[in-house]
Amino acid sequence: MHHNAGLAGLGSSSYIDAVILRDDHEDDWTEAADSTLERRVYYCQNWRADVVALLAENGRVVERAWYEPYGTPHGLNPGDFGGTSSSGDDHYLVPDGDSDSDDATTYLALFGGGNALSDTTGSSDPGDGEYGRPNGVIDSDDYFYFLDRAGDAVTLGRNVLSAGHDGAIASHGAGNLRNRRGLAGYEWDPHVRRYHVRNRLLYPEIGRWTRRDPLGYVDGMGLYAYCRGSPALYVDALGLDIAGCAQRRYDNITRGLSPSFKCASQLRSALLDCCTTLITSPPGAPGFDFAACVQDARSAFDDCCGSSNCPPAPAPAPVTPAPVAPAPLPAPNKPGSPFPPGADCMKQCETVQLIFTARCFNCPLQGRALCSQIAARGVWWCLNDCASLPINATKPARDYYNLMQRTLAACDSLSDLQDILDLIPRSGTASTCAGCGGGAAPH
Repeated sequence: MHHNAGLAGLGSSSYIDAVILRDDHEDDWTEAADSTLERRVYYCQNWRADVVALLAENGRVVERAWYEPYGTPHGLNPGDFGGTSSSGDDHYLVPDGDSDSDDATTYLALFGGGNALSDTTGSSDPGDGEYGRPNGVIDSDDYFYFLDRAGDAVTLGRNVLSAGHDGAIASHGAGNLRNRRGLAGYEWDPHVRRYHVRNRLLYPEIGRWTRRDPLGYVDGMGLYAYCRGSPALYVDALGLDIAGCAQRRYDNITRGLSPSFKCASQLRSALLDCCTTLITSPPGAPGFDFAACVQDARSAFDDCCGSSNCPPAPAPAPVTPAPVAPAPLPAPNKPGSPFPPGADCMKQCETVQLIFTARCFNCPLQGRALCSQIAARGVWWCLNDCASLPINATKPARDYYNLMQRTLAACDSLSDLQDILDLIPRSGTASTCAGCGGGAAPH
């Protein structure tokens, strides 16, 4: 279940991967399925929507996680108190993903010293509603609760986000949480150790996407870069373009308005200061209230707009695209022509494909996919024709070139693009390809 309350309860402005809870079966996968969902877990997410803890219905922490800058997960179980029992070591009280003798030694030292960190429960009875909920009293219940958690804890750690994700294997044993929501709420795949982010896969080990940005250079020149190399400032929930902490709040506050440059700049600067302080402040640091910071920025913006500096945004005027005339076919002896005399026929086809695959990005967003499909299907026919002609034949590449020129001329019309695509069958002989020659564009 996801959030959709939105700004001021109006709906639809919440982050797409903000999760509330999950109901599922607790049975082992070999048991017979039934209609009863035995388990409910609640998700705790930080400012970037990273899932940092899972809670049982009574508020007990059943699993935690932290993430490296580009999202490599480190799962933590409740019995994990640190990577070493030596108080002078840098890894003291820094969980490492497993429950071992170091955790037991550390907990006993905290418990014996009356440290508040050893307060883990209000009851040692798993059936009690206070089980796993600290109550401010350090007693034997806390010690027995630690023994319970350490005894049934699953080794997690680096690249193992949740119980049931044993390295590259997803186990469905009883009791395993099998959480797959990680960095920014993205879907973690334990088999390949990547995040599924709708349009692309994110490879956190190298901080890169596994394929080019489908929208091209909208986020800069790095087509494989994740969030412009600034994962602490931005998220990219669609795998297409980034949305920053400050930008999301700016969009919410200014929705429906056309603020003056002064008001807009003032608001952006204030929100960026809020987000930067949030990111750089230690968790729970006193003296900084992020919500109050954003509210102060909004109040200052409202004061600026009160002097008529923020009129309603005008409705966009309808745009009628001008007809695009096909460019003339390059002459064989023209410099840079894809059809130089004597050139290999198949090489000419590949050259034309490179030219027009790039030009497809000049089409409106809805037409890019169809343009790319036409380019991919057309080059197959071009290469197929070359196989039955002399090595230096130019007709297949010229027909392919004409086809793509007609495609670009029609890229504002989805119906025309679909008509062109339908004329190019997926298989058959060259004679069955009605759209592969130099005929007129369909209408």
